[in-house]
Amino acid sequence: MNIYEVTNPARPKSLANGVGDFTLGDETTELAREIHSAFAWDAGNKAYAVLVDSEEGTDVDIMDITGPTKATLIAEYDLDETFPQIVQAAPANLTEIFLHESRARSRCTSKPPTRRA
Repeated sequence: MNIYEVTNPARPKSLANGVGDFTLGDETTELAREIHSAFAWDAGNKAYAVLVDSEEGTDVDIMDITGPTKATLIAEYDLDETFPQIVQAAPANLTEIFLHESRARSRCTSKPPTRRA
């Protein structure tokens, strides 16, 4: 993943290049895994990115990008191990687990408006 500061879109400033998941199974790799999709969000005093790589289909990575020049992998989830209830044996064309896209959204902490008849 590459991270840019774009306060001035005409002059983007590179903050991080090639950050992400450097593991493949039990091996450490020289280059970060190829990313299928990424989504970043601001969580108040922190900022995060969720990455889905193209080489580990069941893998989802969470990066702390609060300090974008020091982006850090903080969590890695193997979906079929973490959530075994999502694994299915059939039909044959739906046995592979792959998180295609991801979005983060905030939880509403206030009460919903009262409905009136």
